[in-house]
Order: sequence, then structure tokens, then C-alpha cells
Amino acid sequence: VAVRSFETAVRSISYKRLVFEIVGDGPERGMLDDLVKSLGIEEQVIFHGRQPTEKTIEILDSADIFVLASRTAKNGDMEGIPVSLMEAMALGLPVISTYHSGIPELVSDGVSGLLVKENTDEELANALIRLIKTPDLRIRLGAQARQVILREFNLQSLTATLENILNKIAGRTEF
Repeated sequence: VAVRSFETAVRSISYKRLVFEIVGDGPERGMLDDLVKSLGIEEQVIFHGRQPTEKTIEILDSADIFVLASRTAKNGDMEGIPVSLMEAMALGLPVISTYHSGIPELVSDGVSGLLVKENTDEELANALIRLIKTPDLRIRLGAQARQVILREFNLQSLTATLENILNKIAGRTEF
């Protein structure tokens, strides 16, 4: 979905300098290589494969937009809240993702990122085009995304939440 959406965005705005960098690897890699070639965008798509954390952060630091088009597997398997999405948001990147599993708990559409339905090439392409053409929206969404992580997904707040839960379970209201 993401590769086809990228190709649609590139063609619709005639902007050849766009580059789509894919970090990670998996069983669909060969199919993605073939798709990129068939769409004629080999020069604009970079497959980095599996990378160490430092290199992944370096790639994210140079990015303008982060896309994670999560979807439910054929066997019904779903991710929870993807760490890669949290990492991109922590770096202040505007994100585009899907209404999938726990992602809407992390990303509020139009506030801290953009969300589209799973497996919708056109919706994802439109979200990409919107962010590419609207730098102030990218900045606003990226800043809000970072604030969500700082406020709700940092070690101190998560530890405090866990302590409160454990205290309630133990029946303690005071220390």
C-alpha cells in the first residue's frame, strides 16, 4: 500500500526529488522490489534492510514524513502500538498511519498525525500529498506528535501510572 501510494503522490505532484526510504526487511521484500520496478520508481525508493538502532535514528532524523501503513494480517494478527511509530513521533516527525489496533490511541487524526483506513492506497496517497504540499501542517503535526510522546509515553509518566495501578490493586491509597 505505501509504495503504491508513494508512486501516486510522486506522479500527481510531479515532484521527482521525493525519496521513499524503507527500513526493515521481511518476507514481502521480493514482492516490494518487483513492485517498485514495475512502477518505475527504483531511483526514488531505497531499501535499507534491517539496520541497527543508531542507523535507523539517523535515517529518521533526515526524514520529513514517517509512514507506517499497518494492516491486519490474513490470519487476523495485529500489532499493538508500534514502537517505530513512537520513535518517529519522539523525533518530531509528522506521521501517517492507519486506523489499526492501538495506533489511534497514539495518533489523533489531524492533531498528532494523519490516519487512513487500512489498505487504502488512495487515502494514503492523499495524506502524503497533503503533507508534502503543506509544510506548516508537517511542522504542527510533528510538534504535537512529540508532545504526545513526552506527555504520555515517557518512562516517568508510565512508571507513575503503573505505581497507581499497583497501589489500587494492593488497596493502598497512601504511602
